[in-house]
Amino acid sequence: MGVIPQQPHSRLKRIDVGGIYKISTNSVVLDTTASQVVYGFNPCEYRELPCESLILLTIHADVPTGGEGFPIHIAIPGGSTTTSTTGATTGSTSTRVPVVDSQGNNVTGANVQGTTERLLYLDKRRGVARFVEFTNTAGAAATTPTE
Repeated sequence: MGVIPQQPHSRLKRIDVGGIYKISTNSVVLDTTASQVVYGFNPCEYRELPCESLILLTIHADVPTGGEGFPIHIAIPGGSTTTSTTGATTGSTSTRVPVVDSQGNNVTGANVQGTTERLLYLDKRRGVARFVEFTNTAGAAATTPTE
């Protein structure tokens, strides 16, 4: 009798069997120097995601006052078990990835007020974070991150 291969255990929640992952943000920072609103999430959950995935992203925190017109970025963790929305920290680095809508326009702070759930396409290799079902009617063309 052959050995039945076991599936690796994943702590990530899914909204259906074998389907869309579910992740929540855990921090938000207004970076007035770079004119960005930066959301962070658990780096352990990020590392468990495949390179390309669909995620039901729950944003729990309001955009800080003054950030309504700034583009939204996600702090992609690297290195250690802590994440920083403000950039590099001791033993860790993070990269900021701009979040765009279905048309490639920047998503702004005004688009994510209150608790918001969005379907996010994430490509870790290319640094793409796109809200699949959302279009920012007042959006401007996305820019390439300078970090």
